[in-house]
Amino acid sequence: PRTHSATGNSVSRARQAALAQTLAQSATLIVEDDGLGDLSTTPAWSLGNIFPDRTLHVRSFSKAYGPDLRLAVLSATAEMVRRIQAWRNFGVSWTSRILQDSVAWLLQDAATQETIAAARAIYRQRREKMLAALAAHGLRLPMRDGLSICIPVASEQYAMITLAARGIAVLPGERCRLGPTQFIRVSIACLQERQLEMLASALAIAAGREARLSSDL
Repeated sequence: PRTHSATGNSVSRARQAALAQTLAQSATLIVEDDGLGDLSTTPAWSLGNIFPDRTLHVRSFSKAYGPDLRLAVLSATAEMVRRIQAWRNFGVSWTSRILQDSVAWLLQDAATQETIAAARAIYRQRREKMLAALAAHGLRLPMRDGLSICIPVASEQYAMITLAARGIAVLPGERCRLGPTQFIRVSIACLQERQLEMLASALAIAAGREARLSSDL
């Protein structure tokens, strides 16, 4: 509903309005997965404000507060929540009460919230620095959100092999694209400034061509 964790795309207000208009003509159940959570620079929103009787909103805390938590909170109608609770209580997907209490404490802890805000700012700085380094090598990409950058390539396979030969691991974009444009996902989460030039040069070679802005991503 705000930032897609794989591509970094965010849903604009115009897109929100278009979705609402389309869904008004149906009885479709709406499931919103806020995967990036509090690390997103985009404000949270939900179609539940318009369709409260059929919107299930899930906000994850795993990326912002720690992957070991594996915890998310959902909001929906009382009936939907009851059915989900009944299903989880009789399966292997139960959620630890200790982890729930831990997240509840973190959400109310001022020092933790300051750390989350600082992390959000640092990730943005790392994205900006990587994009600037890529632009210097002819790869000009839009500023997006998230913990990775999507780089259009002529061939995902060629790009991954080329980068692997230089000791760089990236993810293919195959699972996250609908159009014909191929791309790779490059993490900026642990990016160090001394790596920028080396990475930008290798990524430019792996792209196989000068990247251009594409709406296919």
